[in-house]
Amino acid sequence: QEITGGNVYLDNVQANGNRLTGAMIEATGEVGISNSIFSFSLHGKGLSVTAGGEITLTNVTAANNDLDGAYLKGACTTGTVTGGTFADNGQYGLEVIDGNLILNDSPIFANNGAGNIFEDPGTCIFIEVTDDDPGASDEDPGDSGEDTGKTDEDTGDTGYDTGVTDN
Repeated sequence: QEITGGNVYLDNVQANGNRLTGAMIEATGEVGISNSIFSFSLHGKGLSVTAGGEITLTNVTAANNDLDGAYLKGACTTGTVTGGTFADNGQYGLEVIDGNLILNDSPIFANNGAGNIFEDPGTCIFIEVTDDDPGASDEDPGDSGEDTGKTDEDTGDTGYDTGVTDN
């Protein structure tokens, strides 16, 4: 079955024993699928999603399909998989194209013919921002913040922020 639309949300769907792809979703916005099963698709994928927005799979089972269990194609967006099972598929358990993959709550991957996960961000660039030391400060305690060019007598600070810490 093919589903198209802006945002698509599916819950408690079963697409089993199809001759081609179990479910094909094309959306210009977000796609969210939860508590659903896509299995035993002959000559196809269990689930195929193409979306312009975020793709979220929660407790999805995609198993025993001739090709991929689940195929996700984004537009430099994020695919988040929470829980679920992706096993015994002819190709990959999960294939993510032009997107970033986030796995939560240990999804199960097993016995997939070509490998458990294939991820290709394409030409997309994803940057993970972390704050290793949330208590750190970039401010120099001896600097008033004004760039006067004058030297502080007590620290030797010129008032210019050079990134060097006074000792």
